[in-house]
Amino acid sequence: MMRGMRYLKVALAALGLAWALGSCGKLQEGSPLQLDSNTNWLERCDSDAVCSGSLRCYCGQCSQPCAEDDECSLLAGAECAGSGGAVCGEQPSAGGLCVLGCSGDRQCGDDFACTDGQCVPTPCAGGACQVDPCAGGACQVDPCADGACEPTPCSGGLQGFDEVYAEIANDLARQDADDALSMRYLSLANDSNARGCGPVLTVQRAALNKLVNSLSVNRSAVAPVPVNTDLTLYRIDLRDYGWDRVVTVDGLEHADGWEAIVAASPYATPFVGDDADDAVADSGTTIPVLFGDAFVAVASQAPLYYALLGVPQSLDEFLSVDLGIDVAMDRLDDDVVRAGIVGSAVNAAVAESLAERYTMGARPGWAWQIFSELAGAPADPFRDPLGTPGGERELIYTLPNGLHGHVLSDADGQVRAASDVLVDTAENDFHAKMARSYLRRRAQGLQVQDVVRQFALDDVSRFSRAELESILQTYPERAVLQQIQDSDRSAFAEALSAAGVDINAREPVSQAFQVFDANVDLATAAGDLMIDAQELADNLDILQPGMGVLANGGRLVRDDFQVVYLDSLCILSVVNENQPDPSVCDVQ
Repeated sequence: MMRGMRYLKVALAALGLAWALGSCGKLQEGSPLQLDSNTNWLERCDSDAVCSGSLRCYCGQCSQPCAEDDECSLLAGAECAGSGGAVCGEQPSAGGLCVLGCSGDRQCGDDFACTDGQCVPTPCAGGACQVDPCAGGACQVDPCADGACEPTPCSGGLQGFDEVYAEIANDLARQDADDALSMRYLSLANDSNARGCGPVLTVQRAALNKLVNSLSVNRSAVAPVPVNTDLTLYRIDLRDYGWDRVVTVDGLEHADGWEAIVAASPYATPFVGDDADDAVADSGTTIPVLFGDAFVAVASQAPLYYALLGVPQSLDEFLSVDLGIDVAMDRLDDDVVRAGIVGSAVNAAVAESLAERYTMGARPGWAWQIFSELAGAPADPFRDPLGTPGGERELIYTLPNGLHGHVLSDADGQVRAASDVLVDTAENDFHAKMARSYLRRRAQGLQVQDVVRQFALDDVSRFSRAELESILQTYPERAVLQQIQDSDRSAFAEALSAAGVDINAREPVSQAFQVFDANVDLATAAGDLMIDAQELADNLDILQPGMGVLANGGRLVRDDFQVVYLDSLCILSVVNENQPDPSVCDVQ
């Protein structure tokens, strides 16, 4: 069973969540599902809107009511507490509540502490802020900045597009003219405007550092360069990540990786004005800047993710041509390392999985391939430990800079964007997505424990002498397997550190996306429009009717906000020196 990343495999009929999936998209009936095992269901909240899937906000954290432990089985590590216990303090839930048991703070993750054996939201220093400190959702993401219930402002105050483009134009003017043509910018000003310069920006910075390097085809990890003292504007060089090449997404060619990225984002808007014109001229692109969270939202999902890494449609082609791995020959020569992973006893519809490790021939590095075989299929590592595995396939491989790349395919090796087997409750439709879900699942590298070797040793009569010798060579003993994984993890941790990311911290890319994808309140909308929240509130009546929902504490689904974003931006930017290009506003 996977250690630290266990996940339950269950069929849709056994989920008992038909009532909860109605608003989350419909999964194919009878499809085997696998629940991702991590504590990402444990989120701080001040309203149900913050929580994903069927979860609701109870006592300051996303969870669900329960009567017995089995009802919490889909939440990794959860147990049913009779009245919410330590989580709810003096205001326990009306019945049982799914909680995460613990013996120490390290098991609880960021913003939670272990109290009376349960992970509970951490109060501010001195107890200034309790579980739900701020009315109206002002502290939804950054509730305890400096011990007060207000977002910590950046030293420069509110930033508008005029300020951002002025900083970009000034920075480009300092660059060599030829180098400037490869310079692009990622701005956190929208999050800074909405939430201040507290922990949420720390997560966003880590997400940018990790994601740009997780999308790199170059040999060195290079962190984005801060441009201003508030650390809300970052410069990247396309050449540092191999994005200075033609990138094809869904058959459409883009001049380079950046053009592919901005083409995928509804927040990528061309601007005109003195500073904007200078920035466009010096950088050679009509859109030299994108919000950091908008970048994370599009670049962390396929097909753009695959395109930036140059992954073809065929996983087998990628393995053989790009990575230099001859899987069939390696198996024949016993040059693979295998680990058989037991399936869940919860549902017999899903059989065992198998992890297989190869050494790259094209360049230094390794690759693990995980096969998720369904019950009744011909391949089973217990019936035939040396046979050819089947099922949905997940590939984790070493990028040239030492970070990890991820590929998902069906049983035939056709690359896919979403899983039919793995469930991720952080995604709206519960399907694990490439690459966000896999960046989170493998945040600390791959960790598996093999059970096939011992299975073979416990019943040697099942195999010939030659078969047993081959099994014992292919499935190494526990200490050797752990040594291999520890070595892989050490190299990954070193590469992450070079990119400015701590391997032991909570995975930042998926965390940043969850913040971005949450329902949009007035402060968030104003931040993305780069204006003050009060200014937006005062002008809601001149915008499209959908924006009126933001009055009086209402929220918009992120997808709905994206539909009205450009029209709102065009209307509210007329007083700026730098404004959206009239050509994109005229089509509204």
